[in-house]
Amino acid sequence: LDLPGQVELWTHHDALRALVDHLSRGLDFRLAAVHLLDAHHCAEVSMYVSGLVVALSAMLQLELPHVNLLSKVDLAEAAGPLAL
Repeated sequence: LDLPGQVELWTHHDALRALVDHLSRGLDFRLAAVHLLDAHHCAEVSMYVSGLVVALSAMLQLELPHVNLLSKVDLAEAAGPLAL
């Protein structure tokens, strides 16, 4: 499932959690979560930390193996020098 920018689907509603439970426990699917963070969010510390908190929230809410990936790394230089 791809949920671009739809943070509220797993932070404010239990629908995604119920779907994950049904797929993993009811149908015995093996699932993993992948959280993409645009690399330009690393240009400011506050944006980077915010992205990490959202990823942590997803890990805790979904209770799945979790992989964090930086996306659009080739465009990161356009955002300016990285603070981190």
